[in-house]
Amino acid sequence: MIFVGLVYFDDEGNLKPGLATEVPNEENGRVEFLDDDNDGTVDRTRVRWTIHPEAVWQDGVPVTSADYEFTYRVNVHPLIPTSKNLAERISSFEVIDDKNFVIEYSGIYAFATQPGQTGLIQNVEAQPKHVWEPLFEAAIAAAERLDDPEAQAEVIRQKFIAAAPATSELGPVVGNGAFIFKEWQPGNFVRLKRNPQFFRNPENVADYVQEIIIRFIANTPTLQVNVINGEVNATTSPGLGLDEGVVLERFAEAAGFVVAVPPGDKWERLHLNLFDDLQVVEDLQLNDPRTRQAIAYALDRQGLVDTLFGGLVKVANSFILSGDENYNPDITIYEYNPEKARALLAELGWSAGADGILRRSSADGREIRFDLQYKTTAGNATRERIQEFFQSNLREVGINAVIDNLPSGSFFSREHFRGASEGAWTGMIQFFSTLVPVRNDGLWLNSDNNNTPTVDNGRSGRNLGGWNNEEFNTLQAQVVNTPPGEKRQELLARMQEIYAAELPIIGIYERADPYTYKDGLLNYNFSIFENSLSIEPWNWGWSQNGATDLGQ
Repeated sequence: MIFVGLVYFDDEGNLKPGLATEVPNEENGRVEFLDDDNDGTVDRTRVRWTIHPEAVWQDGVPVTSADYEFTYRVNVHPLIPTSKNLAERISSFEVIDDKNFVIEYSGIYAFATQPGQTGLIQNVEAQPKHVWEPLFEAAIAAAERLDDPEAQAEVIRQKFIAAAPATSELGPVVGNGAFIFKEWQPGNFVRLKRNPQFFRNPENVADYVQEIIIRFIANTPTLQVNVINGEVNATTSPGLGLDEGVVLERFAEAAGFVVAVPPGDKWERLHLNLFDDLQVVEDLQLNDPRTRQAIAYALDRQGLVDTLFGGLVKVANSFILSGDENYNPDITIYEYNPEKARALLAELGWSAGADGILRRSSADGREIRFDLQYKTTAGNATRERIQEFFQSNLREVGINAVIDNLPSGSFFSREHFRGASEGAWTGMIQFFSTLVPVRNDGLWLNSDNNNTPTVDNGRSGRNLGGWNNEEFNTLQAQVVNTPPGEKRQELLARMQEIYAAELPIIGIYERADPYTYKDGLLNYNFSIFENSLSIEPWNWGWSQNGATDLGQ
């Protein structure tokens, strides 16, 4: 809502221009595949972007190519703790003039015109150079005077990442979208005001939403009560679980709100710590695929889906959506089978103690008890029910799942979420991410290109558990160079086979998250192709105030 990307996906998966004048493609000449040595192989993917002439930052300064070039330069800097996978694919970034720039990617890059492909995260593809460059240069200069990586990372955090224009409740956050940041009370709410300068505002903009207050409600039952009582106008995803949405439907008509359940593109999953230099990982043999397979066999995922969600969602068996053309139905499926789980664990030397919990003797003579840490976001009722369900499943095969939840702000903090190599979490964590291939999200499993978070790289990257499979990494590199088609399907099929055999992540279910909105709120739509709060928030409006249903 504060920032807009060059392009975005609508609810049908069509790319639409955001800050760009049009979506680049081969037909309009903005995308070129170049064969420099005439050997029949594409060497470069060249994309030309034009920023809309009316696009301005919220302080009135025009959005220019220099902002994108500067933000790209920040992202590739070795002291900035971001994943370098995308940035390293960019072979050149050329500013043509104030409103035109060209990005070249090595080889064929199938995602070149999707949101967030200028070297940064989705929807926040550029920051205002005039605001951030002085802070960036000062932070880098200060960090470069130090030798210790942790000290450097702390300087970057304090002087740059946590600088007022990004995170302070005092602001000012300078965006380029439909709403302007006005106030933040941490843990309570963020208040936004309509940006009258935003060039994609609807006609008669005064008839549409002028202020948004985003409340943070960590407890799901509290959120349900707020919806029923009309204390919130709309909810977003993630927020309500599917089971809470089913309950709310009983009250919707009488209370005057709508419950919508768009198709899901995400998977709720268990990410395991595989850093074998941690004693607890070695003791529990989490770095052995057989342990992970045993955990998967022990979990009655289909029973969970049937019990909690009435069978309305599917068990997630791959990192690719089961309905996608690239899904491989022939991979190993870990259906509920406690006997197989027990057999694998016995093969690894585990046997039940007097209390039924597994134990084994280590090489150095220690008795090890199978106590498995299990973390997720505290207050999320659906996840807590899942934990209770799985805790019982694991107890049946002798694994003691120790629930150790954190508030979402702490859970997803860089120090915790990306701190597995240091033991910030030592067993498994539960959260969700987007499924491949809506986006190039196999990077959760890829260990190349500085993608495994450690202290030395400022905890950058998304391979949280430290899994490393050379064949998978090689295939991942080939996939992003291969356009959609039979060859790409073959590569993804093999990647799924490797994933299913190794199980660095155990999928739970393919998420379909409900959201709610009051009767009369128009154009409040979600897209499975976008991670943002909603699509086209500039079109939100109330029918009773004169807003029009603009459709999608």
